[in-house]
Amino acid sequence: MIMEQKHLTLRDHAGLLRLLGHPVRLAIIQRLAAGPRCVTDIQELLEKPQANVSQHLMALRAHRIVDHYQDGKLRCYYLARPGLAKLLADVLENGYAVVRPSPEQVRRDASRLRGETAAEIPRNGRGRQLRGRPRRLAELTTEQNR
Repeated sequence: MIMEQKHLTLRDHAGLLRLLGHPVRLAIIQRLAAGPRCVTDIQELLEKPQANVSQHLMALRAHRIVDHYQDGKLRCYYLARPGLAKLLADVLENGYAVVRPSPEQVRRDASRLRGETAAEIPRNGRGRQLRGRPRRLAELTTEQNR
């Protein structure tokens, strides 16, 4: 088994997420997570026309999410990135938890980014910071990387 790693940019990740944003492609990945399948099997499972399934497989193959081998006249597909399928399965099965932190927790987290404690931030009588406008995230990130 040959494994290769490639450093992806944010643009690469965004393209991958756009590709995965189609329900038929997600269904194909779910089916292939159980094991390799031929195009006709995938077509029957999804109840989609063969041409449609082939187009989605071609897009997934172009991004190296799936690959195929020939079995006589049949083309059988398998996952080339099983870790991605596992991650997708986890997201699809467990959903998305909504986090609602308290305003104080948000202040503590923001001050931790700036290297301050919550007690060090001056406040007016209503609990608001006296410091003025908060710094932009880009400035915080730049300072952390120094």
